[in-house]
Amino acid sequence: MNLGRPKREWHPSKYYHVIGKATRKDALFRNAEDKTFFLQLVNEAHQKSPIELLSYCFMKTHYHLQLRTQYQSLTKLMGPINRSYAKYYNKKYELRGPLFVDRFKSIENGGVDGILRVSRYIHDNPRKFTSKVENYKWSSIQYYLPNPTNHHVSPPDFIDIQTILNHFSGTLNEQKKAYLFWCRFKGL
Repeated sequence: MNLGRPKREWHPSKYYHVIGKATRKDALFRNAEDKTFFLQLVNEAHQKSPIELLSYCFMKTHYHLQLRTQYQSLTKLMGPINRSYAKYYNKKYELRGPLFVDRFKSIENGGVDGILRVSRYIHDNPRKFTSKVENYKWSSIQYYLPNPTNHHVSPPDFIDIQTILNHFSGTLNEQKKAYLFWCRFKGL
């Protein structure tokens, strides 16, 4: 009889919605410095083994990442990120014990429609806290915003906006407008 957890599914060609939640609905991120540190950990993981991060959002008690990792499993990617962040957090706030309620959750996105729906869901996550999710700083939505002067905010190299935007036609600005229109029409 096997009492352990089932092995996590991972396919190198698939995108996943990854969610990490704090224990007892405590704060996972208390301030901008915490969110910056977590994003830095994602970047460091990318430097070791490339990932494609399509969307992200950091809320007070949890995070959402939409990503693909072709060279290592989700467990080998997220385990060190979560452990390093928990160690940082517990040391900074003089705490002990687990920070995360459980191991991270991962859900395969499915096809193109699934990839778009998950991105929209992640970008819409701050809706309870702000009237304009486009203004929420701790989301990748900032890289998807069209700019009338065509001076776009460039994402870091580990954030891939083209996989989403390539499903819309036109120039980069037109693709961004179409994506935001689609998000608003479908829920953002």
